[in-house]
Amino acid sequence: MPSNHNLILLSLAFITPINCIQFPFLSNPQPSTSSSSSSATTSSVFQLQQAVHITTHQNRRLHLRRIFNDTERELIDIRSHLPPATTTGTDGNPHEHYYPSSHSLKVRKGKIWTHHATINQWKLAHQRQILIDQSHRNPAQHSQVLLNNITLMTSQLKWGEFDTVLPDVSDIDTLASLAKMTNNAYSLPGEDRWFDPGGTWNLSDSFGWEEDGLRGHVFATPDNSTIVIAIKGTSAGLLGNGGPTGVNDKVNDNLFFSCCCARVSWSWSPVCDCYEGPNKCRASCVEKALMNKSVYFQAAVDLYDDIVRMYPHSQIWLAGHSLGAALAGMLGVTFGVPAVGFEAPGDLLPAQRLHLPLPPGGMFGKGQELSHVFHVFHTADPIAMGTCNGALSSCSVAGYALETTCHLGKSIIFDTVGKLKWAQDIRTHPIQTVIDKVLRPDWNPGSSSSDCQESETQLQVKGFRWPWHGRKNKGADCPEEKDEPIVPIAQPQDCQEGDCPLWEFRDSWDDNGSG
Repeated sequence: MPSNHNLILLSLAFITPINCIQFPFLSNPQPSTSSSSSSATTSSVFQLQQAVHITTHQNRRLHLRRIFNDTERELIDIRSHLPPATTTGTDGNPHEHYYPSSHSLKVRKGKIWTHHATINQWKLAHQRQILIDQSHRNPAQHSQVLLNNITLMTSQLKWGEFDTVLPDVSDIDTLASLAKMTNNAYSLPGEDRWFDPGGTWNLSDSFGWEEDGLRGHVFATPDNSTIVIAIKGTSAGLLGNGGPTGVNDKVNDNLFFSCCCARVSWSWSPVCDCYEGPNKCRASCVEKALMNKSVYFQAAVDLYDDIVRMYPHSQIWLAGHSLGAALAGMLGVTFGVPAVGFEAPGDLLPAQRLHLPLPPGGMFGKGQELSHVFHVFHTADPIAMGTCNGALSSCSVAGYALETTCHLGKSIIFDTVGKLKWAQDIRTHPIQTVIDKVLRPDWNPGSSSSDCQESETQLQVKGFRWPWHGRKNKGADCPEEKDEPIVPIAQPQDCQEGDCPLWEFRDSWDDNGSG
């Protein structure tokens, strides 16, 4: 039975519960008064409410909404019980697998650093942070600009540590529910009822908008106290598992996750002009290109702002898969909201290049962002592990330069290579594979001594595949067996070399090789 703590989830394609509202833009959260947070968990049910779509199709910024009613949620629930092969479209191709429209999550009380700035206040603070960071590299060029702009000098976010309700990321069922939200297969074929709240655009004149931009599905607790936004890049192709992939997708993905404009070799067409020579890149140039050319992060900010305005008194959580996970992580650290991402490419480097404002004392890397951002991935996924690069890799063949390894916040890493003997393969990246084969509570349920002696083959046949799992009800018949957590412990990723260790980043090079 759901508890009194009700939440809303928003996934990148997020969640909210509480007595204390903690939303960066519109609400006023209550400061933390207790010295320690409770470890007790309760359950809350989140139901699919609506979808919000931000698109830049034909250089237009469409902000579209689609409301789900009870009948549509019932249809989604019916389809979620059908085998994937039995649900096909008019073209004969199978539909995406559906998951239920409602999900139960375990939540716990905790603390989080956040602020309640408006979107315009955040943008000013962001610009201030950019100038401060750039002045460290080039004081003569940037320091005076900042000193002469009183507005930017005083544009600081009022961060504070607040009591809140957080997703229990140590619970395997909660992770699985969040992952199912990010699957995002909730649009009913032939029955979509999208509308423009502002009445600005005629959708019939905007052919192709569904394959462009970002979409957030909103899940809420019955009282809308908490929402989850599940973010998905609807045309992210290889990364987002979305619709058709175009040139625009590769430009943005390569800006985010490559070392220098996707300048992999002489045969590649770079997505920006910052390459200075072998393993040399102009730092300010590549940062400016990411901020100016990439539509994804700004679209994610717009998506977040739209939903906050719809739910001004709700607590928000973020979730996402792949590109959506990276965007959820970046939004989480700079707006101070909980975020859980699945199989994201390394998002630390793009967050640094975007100069995202962090809480006082926060710094990028080693989990020191003072955030509640968690990245969940497994070791057989080359995209999340940062190994999907090189001339013969699947990503390079498809035209993607995915060279980042390091993640924001803390990482929960399932060792599918070491424990399950999986080989690294891009086909393990899709969210359905993660849900069906990784996020499963595979313990040995018996308590007799014979159960303790079952062979690895027998365990695999039964589906008990995680060797490190403690059993739910082990009993006293296995005295030598040690319990280990079903979910690996969340901790900062071991990323000692950092991203792009062979590259040198400066603003300029002179003839003597110094800059």
